[in-house]
Amino acid sequence: MVFSLAEPDIFYQVEVNHNLHTFNFNVFNTAWLSQKHEDQGSLVFPTHLISWDPAKLAQGAFSASVFHHPENWLDSSNAIEFRKVTEQNSDIILSGHEHHREVFYKRHPENDVEAQIVKANALQERSRPDSSSFNLIVVDLEAKKQKLFQFDWRTVEYRESKEHEWQDFIRNRFLQRQSFFLSPDFDKYLNSLDSLTATSRNRIIHLEDFFLAPRLSILSLKDVIAGKRYTKVIKAAKFFDFVHTNKTLIIFGDTWQGKTTVAKKVFKDLYNHQYATLLVDGSKFYKANEDSFQKVLREVFSNQYEGDLWHRFIQLPKEQRALVIDNFGRSALKQQSLQQLLQIANAFFELVVVFAHADLQLQQFVEPENAPPKLSDYTHCEMLPLDQSQRTQLIRRWVRFGADTNVEEGELIKQENQLRTMIRETINAGLIASTPFFIFGTLQLLESLKTSPNGQFGSIGYVYEGVITSRLSKLGKTSAQINQAFLVISLIAHWLYENNENEIEQQDLYGIIRNYNDMYRENLHPSTFLEELQTAQILTEQVTGNWKFVGSHLRDFFVAKYLALALGEEDSREKDEAEIRVRSMIETIVYEPHTRILLFLVFEANSNKTLIRWILNEACKVYGKSKVTDLDSDVQFINNLQLTILSRNLLRSGDPRKNQDEQDEAISKHEQIPEPPLTDTYKKKLVKYSDDLDEFTKAAFALKMIELVGQLVKSFAGTIKKDLKQNLIEECINVGLRFLHSTLRYSKKELQELGDILKHLIREQNPQLSKQNVENRSDELLIILHHGLAYGVIKKIAQSVGHIDLKESFDDIFGTKELVSYRLVETAIGLDHYAPRANKLTKFAKEIKDNKFAHNILRRLIADYVNYFEVDRAQRQTLVQTFKLAGGAEYLFNTTKEEGTVHLQPRKGGSSSPPGHPRKDLNSVPPRRK
Repeated sequence: MVFSLAEPDIFYQVEVNHNLHTFNFNVFNTAWLSQKHEDQGSLVFPTHLISWDPAKLAQGAFSASVFHHPENWLDSSNAIEFRKVTEQNSDIILSGHEHHREVFYKRHPENDVEAQIVKANALQERSRPDSSSFNLIVVDLEAKKQKLFQFDWRTVEYRESKEHEWQDFIRNRFLQRQSFFLSPDFDKYLNSLDSLTATSRNRIIHLEDFFLAPRLSILSLKDVIAGKRYTKVIKAAKFFDFVHTNKTLIIFGDTWQGKTTVAKKVFKDLYNHQYATLLVDGSKFYKANEDSFQKVLREVFSNQYEGDLWHRFIQLPKEQRALVIDNFGRSALKQQSLQQLLQIANAFFELVVVFAHADLQLQQFVEPENAPPKLSDYTHCEMLPLDQSQRTQLIRRWVRFGADTNVEEGELIKQENQLRTMIRETINAGLIASTPFFIFGTLQLLESLKTSPNGQFGSIGYVYEGVITSRLSKLGKTSAQINQAFLVISLIAHWLYENNENEIEQQDLYGIIRNYNDMYRENLHPSTFLEELQTAQILTEQVTGNWKFVGSHLRDFFVAKYLALALGEEDSREKDEAEIRVRSMIETIVYEPHTRILLFLVFEANSNKTLIRWILNEACKVYGKSKVTDLDSDVQFINNLQLTILSRNLLRSGDPRKNQDEQDEAISKHEQIPEPPLTDTYKKKLVKYSDDLDEFTKAAFALKMIELVGQLVKSFAGTIKKDLKQNLIEECINVGLRFLHSTLRYSKKELQELGDILKHLIREQNPQLSKQNVENRSDELLIILHHGLAYGVIKKIAQSVGHIDLKESFDDIFGTKELVSYRLVETAIGLDHYAPRANKLTKFAKEIKDNKFAHNILRRLIADYVNYFEVDRAQRQTLVQTFKLAGGAEYLFNTTKEEGTVHLQPRKGGSSSPPGHPRKDLNSVPPRRK
């Protein structure tokens, strides 16, 4: 808080700084010449003694003037001057004395002086000691709204006598013209979130509601040349500090990654730090000279700021100006001109933050210029995908944004968990990129379908369709023209797939369009069409003259679009070829683009029964000669090792969100930063499933099939008949359980060899361990690996096929299954979606208490439920005690103080049994390896 005193008895100012906002209070002592029983119009206030800076007042969040006597108590001539001074420099004027409450706006018709006048009742009045009142004004700076509350004394407390409606918070236009004040239209643009407009709850969405600062990786040109892509990661929390510290930055990002949204937020941050800032669309720069540069700036300035202050702007010291450029490189300028443009900007602004498409960074390697690239004068950064923690933050904000206040906290947490799982599955399946744009698009899709977070997730292709339709509509396209565009784009995507290419030469593009014109008797102009696709950010032209889709996700979406259209062409060559191609994709599902295309295709084909049966038949081949695991006899060889395992503490805090945040943070730390190749092409490594494949590849087939079949049945839960639906669900479960059986059988067969490998690794890390301890640690790792595998597969099945709308089908299926493995899957699905009762879980636990392997999996599933869901207190206590989630020596061992040697109980087979998790104070414990 800063006090600025002109004459302490007459006038002073109070400046309050909070959250980058400055609030100015101008305090006038109008009573300095006041006397008892003075006459109205007899007071005088010396306005010539006031010293203040109107520009500084205008830069603040608001300027409020406070005084006791209204101007009508001043001398008539003095009142005019006092009124002029206060009304020209105030957004709000607060006064009293007359003990009469009144609120009104005052505006001068000629000079735009505009102020809100608030007169108050008496806080204390001698003649009425029981009477006391005051006003409270609440200002929402982001929404630019205000609300007035009036309070009166009622016997023992102040009570609200009247609450006004929210009204626009109007700043004094005259005062705004004294400084760089944003125009209303531009301010509205800055606060809008391009990918969102409103939710189904009809609440307007602003940028601040969902903005997350990006993570960045700093790029070094020398490292790029050497083949190293990433050198250092800037965390989201340090993003704005990084901008202010480095001052000149180029931030690269892919299409639809949120560059424009981040550019807006950077503008707001620099503006709030008192920089006179401009936000310029880089496509406006057509010449790289100073005159043209300033011409663009002046045009932009007039649209972004109120008043004619351009000359004041260019006369500011460089240290007070900042520039943000979005869509840099979108004009026709070549590499050398772009470099010159950045040098001009650097000479004119203290801070320059440039946002460009990721393709631009390749230009410095393909341009035929010998001069060293001057872009390196700027710090090069690349926007990274959202990590798990950031995705959770977005989902949490979405669920709570405008939520009904009557919804229980537990239901909100449940929605968050289900949405988190859905988003993670879709990102892992390659259907969407981990960016705010796609995550919001998916969340909006669920709302537009009027579903809860339990709703179908299969229609993710409609996110792409909706975005592209919207972009083409903005170009003035009719519905028929948009349908035409979709068809031609799908032909281009199909050409790329069939030719094993990611880029297409312009002459080949023109050939595709000419063939379309001939086949459909149309007259689509190639150059105009390509220009429109580039404007709509569907295709992009490379510096080589070739064209490519803005992302592989979009490309594969249109490949699926082509196949769906071809499958609908009865008795045609295209249909026959498409059927062959689709069946080949199903057979080679481990190829990542095929997974994406098939997931898009099942949505496009709209529960096509033939396609579904192809997928179902192929799924049955995966580990088809293996039976499903029972997780009983199959794990007996592990249970023989498990007699001395110490049960870990699985219980976390009582706050589900805190637990989830900690888990997300741990996941985010280990998420690998993607290293996309400089050229992303279809490198087809097509492998069909066979029992002769290596175990790793067969496992990949199993996991892909679980995803595909699970998504398929969830997407069309209401349109697939009972028998086919149950077959899909059961096969999704069986693929995973057959995979588990095969893996456990293989491990049992190769147990000695696997143990020898682990012992070798343990000795390398801990040569001081005795022979007995090496064997102990080896057995411990065997237990951990197999337990983690079984738990992971069961969770994978539950997350892939679990859905509240499928509960009746689950009841029918699991009602006929008695194996422990099926019951664990059923429990995992129930805990995630409809929470089985504690007594049912307890009964199941008692039935499998002798099967320690299965019991510990159940215990871990229960721990997930207790830790990450809002659970009734009594039920939580029952589950914690029954399953000993807080830890406990479920299996005992003794350790000598000398070297941590474990005294073993005999194995069931007669030989010694290893220890479990040793106590943390044993210095002989080796670090665990992944």
